Amino acid sequence: MQNPDAYDWYISPADRFNYETQFTRNNSDDVEITLQQMENIYNTSRISLEDFQYIWNLVNIRGNQAINKEQFVVFLHVLNSKRRGKPFPTGLTLSMKESFLKEDSKPSDRMYVRPSTSTRDVASFENKDIAGLEASIQELDREMTQSRALRDETEKRIAELKIVKAELADLAEFKRKHLAAIKADNEALLESEKVAVGGRDLDETSLLLLIDRLKEQRRVLEIKKSTAQAMLTDSQLELTRAG
Repeated sequence: MQNPDAYDWYISPADRFNYETQFTRNNSDDVEITLQQMENIYNTSRISLEDFQYIWNLVNIRGNQAINKEQFVVFLHVLNSKRRGKPFPTGLTLSMKESFLKEDSKPSDRMYVRPSTSTRDVASFENKDIAGLEASIQELDREMTQSRALRDETEKRIAELKIVKAELADLAEFKRKHLAAIKADNEALLESEKVAVGGRDLDETSLLLLIDRLKEQRRVLEIKKSTAQAMLTDSQLELTRAG
């Protein structure tokens, strides 16, 4: 067991989002959750029933049939800390007890963990010495640097994708025009076949040669048409992915 003032009550924004999502998933009214509704959580918790009941009693200081979202968030924080090998706290901090005991407490009144995803739990630092606070400041500086780097990288990637999307759009337009030109050539060839055969008195040999030549020209145009159509389809797929 660990003194509540020495226990690490800090809940990261990512963990808080995960815990609140589980709260919504496991109950129907999004206001309170009962111990029975947490059966699935127990089945996957890999802790004993005795430990699970201890955490429930820890946060359920009124002894009610259900706990609210903030109590549930602390419940999962203690549970996951236990799974990572950390000892249980002997109780809650005074600020947490006061918050849980308030019938109509507002999020801004809860000092033990802030609902904002952009701030840390300042109360979790209140018992640290100067060296501990300086270490926490350095950790925050590292997180800020990483966040800025991630933001810059994301903005750079978005700019690159916009350029690629514009280039693919231009390529797709070129291929549409190219395909239209091939279709026009094909139609002109068909028309020339009619004119060449219909307006001339050819012997059998000449007629067969003309037909073979026109067939070859038509075959070449069909190949170009198929190739252009395939290229256009590929460009459209690339444009869709880039978008």
